[in-house]
Amino acid sequence: MYIGIPYLEYYYKYVVAPEMCARLQLKSSLDAPRFDKCVVDFTSSRVIHNPEILFLHLLALEWLTSRRGQAIKAKSSIASPNLRVNAEVGSKITLRSSQMYVLMEYLAHHVFPNMPSEKRPGADKPQVYDRPSGFSVAVPDLFLFTQLANQYDNFAQVTGSSRGVKINFKLRSNCTAHSKMLCSLFNFPL
Repeated sequence: MYIGIPYLEYYYKYVVAPEMCARLQLKSSLDAPRFDKCVVDFTSSRVIHNPEILFLHLLALEWLTSRRGQAIKAKSSIASPNLRVNAEVGSKITLRSSQMYVLMEYLAHHVFPNMPSEKRPGADKPQVYDRPSGFSVAVPDLFLFTQLANQYDNFAQVTGSSRGVKINFKLRSNCTAHSKMLCSLFNFPL
């Protein structure tokens, strides 16, 4: 539990934003690219047939973020996996401001350094998708999160049934180069 401002929020306001203003020759720190929100989600096709997995997804989200998530419902029907409109297919949570920076700090210190890299043969490299408005990181292994590593027996079936955790960061930025510069100042894996 944080009392006051999280470290990365402080770091952004007093180090990153002024440096970005100087590099990009912006008039105000309010014009600098910044993180707007973070969406953490789990999706799985096995949730359709086993509602217990959805409960475990929601429980995992609550342990990771200290916030209660919500179920994701299908928007269209697909015949092959018996997916129908409004069927629950996963869970998600949206974090903003201080809660987002607390999660970013945890990711930067505990998850990203332990993620597999291309240097280790046979390791699943995390998928990173970037675009001007943000980027997404797919963490392939749930047990990189220390809160869930101690509960291996409970979450073993969730790991086998999903793509892992997808973390989407929404940025307020004008171009991809500015977004990449912001992420490099936070040492995020792009």
